[in-house]
Amino acid sequence: MRRSTRPLHVTVIDPAERLGRGMACRSTDSDRRLNAPTFAHSLLPDDAWHLSHWVRRERLLEQNPQALRPDGGVFLRRGDIGRYFEQTLQRHSHRPASGPRITCVRDLALGLSAPDAPLRVATHGGLSLRCDLLFIANGNPPPRLPPPFNPALAAHPGVIEHPLAATRLEGIDAQARSLARTRRQQRSRRRRRLRPLNLNVCPPDPAPAAG
Repeated sequence: MRRSTRPLHVTVIDPAERLGRGMACRSTDSDRRLNAPTFAHSLLPDDAWHLSHWVRRERLLEQNPQALRPDGGVFLRRGDIGRYFEQTLQRHSHRPASGPRITCVRDLALGLSAPDAPLRVATHGGLSLRCDLLFIANGNPPPRLPPPFNPALAAHPGVIEHPLAATRLEGIDAQARSLARTRRQQRSRRRRRLRPLNLNVCPPDPAPAAG
């Protein structure tokens, strides 16, 4: 889009309220951070330091000094990277010099036209969008219990299937035994350290009766 010398019209079909705030980047919990430093998350492939410069302009290290590690790496909060994605997309959504623009349609794509017909995308809202080129980005599906856990266990009140469900994590009783603990619980002065609970996911077969 930035280098195009002719008009390009890009339409993004996404049911999300805010473009660029995916499942992992819409969190406002300060404990949730990127798993790699800023240079690995630049939106511009020809500018690895684009995100680092944005962090400096936004003065994020002054607001959140915990993001800076002793080796110089910066590990942003996921909510901050979501804001970076959103602002960068907005900045490139329209370039008057050559005419390209990005339009966001808040809807859900349901199907495509027949192979021998002009390429069209049908949406849940009843739109039929004509296009010359199509990119399908499925994104990440909601987290699910991995095998060998029975998917039906997700309905159990003692199982938290979604690791980003902050309200449910904070609702764990201070005396409860758990398979995992959050950094928020580790910091809390009101809570004791949670003890790991040993579970036999696949219990051994019973020993045969003697005789």
